[in-house]
Amino acid sequence: MHPTPINPPIPKSATYYYVASSPLVDQNSFTNNGTLRMTTTRQNDYLNGLLRVSSAPSAASALSFSYPYNAASQRTAAGHWPGEARRAAGTGAAEKSIGAGL
Repeated sequence: MHPTPINPPIPKSATYYYVASSPLVDQNSFTNNGTLRMTTTRQNDYLNGLLRVSSAPSAASALSFSYPYNAASQRTAAGHWPGEARRAAGTGAAEKSIGAGL
């Protein structure tokens, strides 16, 4: 059995907004058939380190994660914002813990 194609196809799009004078993405907006479905926003520090990511589906509250750094610019924890931070040993462990939560 083959899936029946939708005629006309439902248009889906993603729009990317960049930080001024930077290759970093500041915000993404995702639409389906002209309706905004989700917006993802990122905050970076002055060294382009990721500080916070927040995703807001159109019909639900936002889900945010924070990324604190120590004085040596190493990521020290990752967790839901605000509060609930999970300790991690350096950048690699923090990235793994945040990736598992998404």
